[in-house]
Amino acid sequence: MGRKSKNELGSGAEPSGTAESPAEDVSPQEVEDLRAERNRLAAVLEKLEERLGIVEITQLGPQEKVEWVWARRPFGYCGETIDRGQIFRLKGARLDGKLIDIGYAQILEKHAERFQCGECGKEFVGMEYRTAHGDLRHQNRCVCGQAFAMAEALRQHQRICPQWQAGHRSLTPPAGLEQSPPGVGTQSA
Repeated sequence: MGRKSKNELGSGAEPSGTAESPAEDVSPQEVEDLRAERNRLAAVLEKLEERLGIVEITQLGPQEKVEWVWARRPFGYCGETIDRGQIFRLKGARLDGKLIDIGYAQILEKHAERFQCGECGKEFVGMEYRTAHGDLRHQNRCVCGQAFAMAEALRQHQRICPQWQAGHRSLTPPAGLEQSPPGVGTQSA
């Protein structure tokens, strides 16, 4: 019985006698069969991960499918801004699984309580996240749609916003009809 070459043992196999060689009581045919089965299972695993497109199979059983997650931090996803604590549905994007792997999103528990925003309908995992969303997205908002975290930033923006100024010109009297404060602009002879 001579030594088998790499080609005889299967792809990537080491010749017998090395640190990675199979046990002596396993025949070369069994080694080849096990390698073929390993390669077949790796291909099946890759197809499942690609089809699910959500998380790696090592995290979930092959029967589970994740659709709803919540954001652990604010980020952009498929052209949408996701706020911290916001519940959203995965859209099957190529890197959906990475959102969970790197900690940007977390799988939503099936019976988790949801808190809905009264203005836009978005849902959040906690009241504090919904409140923060409302403060940021809805309270300090200009007529042009731009949102500000602070009221002072909104006021500064409105000084230069053409849409806000256009909507508020009717509140200022026409030129020539301005009323001067008492004692200003009047001269006694």
